[in-house]
Amino acid sequence: MTGQRHPILFPLLFAALLAAITLILGEVALRTFLERALGRPPADAERSAEHLFWRRDESLGWSNIPNASGHFTNGAFDGQVHFDAFGNRMNAARGTRVAGYQNIFFLGDSTTASLEVDDDETVPALLEQALRSRGRRVNVINLGVRGYGTDQSVRKALELSRSLPPDEIIYMYVENDTWDNNVLREAGRKYGKGIYLRREGEPSFAPYRYPVPEDPEGFFGMVVFDQGCRPALHTGTWRRPPRPHDTPRRWLDDHLYLARALGRLRHALRDPDPSSIDPERMIHDQGILWSDDFSLAYTDSGTTGRRCASYFDAQMRFLLDRLRRIPGLGRLNVVHYPDWAVAKNLGNGLPSPRVDNFRLLVREGLLDGYLDLTEPFLREGIRLRDVQCPYDEHFCEKGNQWLATHILDFLDPAP
Repeated sequence: MTGQRHPILFPLLFAALLAAITLILGEVALRTFLERALGRPPADAERSAEHLFWRRDESLGWSNIPNASGHFTNGAFDGQVHFDAFGNRMNAARGTRVAGYQNIFFLGDSTTASLEVDDDETVPALLEQALRSRGRRVNVINLGVRGYGTDQSVRKALELSRSLPPDEIIYMYVENDTWDNNVLREAGRKYGKGIYLRREGEPSFAPYRYPVPEDPEGFFGMVVFDQGCRPALHTGTWRRPPRPHDTPRRWLDDHLYLARALGRLRHALRDPDPSSIDPERMIHDQGILWSDDFSLAYTDSGTTGRRCASYFDAQMRFLLDRLRRIPGLGRLNVVHYPDWAVAKNLGNGLPSPRVDNFRLLVREGLLDGYLDLTEPFLREGIRLRDVQCPYDEHFCEKGNQWLATHILDFLDPAP
């Protein structure tokens, strides 16, 4: 009689059991096959760890602490890090610089500093090892600092050149450098910086906010460009809202890979196209003070990056010319780190303004060489998960080895 009174109960229980089994199998599958994509590092130490090596700097905004050492880790990777008396990442714990050898400055940001790996596994260290194995008497000096743009890298090189004159300079350009060159302080970043600004009607770029002041808590600042590519300063105060710790959604995201996968899918569907982001209009028409998406607009596939290419090209020319004027400098080369924006343009059959500008600077003689690493990265079918650090977008040992091999072939082709 009970079965007749509740004829739907058994199918409901069976459906619930089937759904539970499906969810469990899905969770197991995600944890087994997508751990690198959806998993999280054992400790969330990276963001705080970088500040262990930073200090405020009135000339550079921030710089590495001279003679500092320690570990940079997220619990899954663990870089043993040592800096020399100038605040440069050393190529080994005891240092490898030899007096009388030619000095090659290697400039860049976090991709050059490469704190995720040990001292002897960075691109400059690997390059030094390879060049010396070919008989080159060189010191490859790692001037990389996390978060640096071209402007800070140039200023650091100019300062160091007074003590260690370079014979050659390699600058590794990354797609966010154009953005970094036009930011006073990112929202949430510990320190701010100065910029080189060409105001409307002025013939050249001039330093702004040097010496770099100590900013109040929550301050942000950037250069925005109107539809005529006229630059204007946009500053304010903004604090990132705290993430709730006690909501069901947070609990699910912390404990279930299925929830994280759905979150990734939702984010991918909402992820804005760089060509649709215009900071100037978002600020003035929508009243948005700050967005982390602003930086996408300044890339080679972004609205601002393409529309105002002539401004950014002139800014890059100005900065690289300052390096070229270093007394006794021989060669000046640019290496273009694999760039998702350039890859996007290649897929759409579009030119990339930064690539075209660097090639023009070679033809004009300001640069001695330019290496675009996006094309070989795509041509060789490199998978990001094979070269990136665990739970991180930066290259680790395999990625740095790939970079160093291509840079070596560019600088010193094998006979």
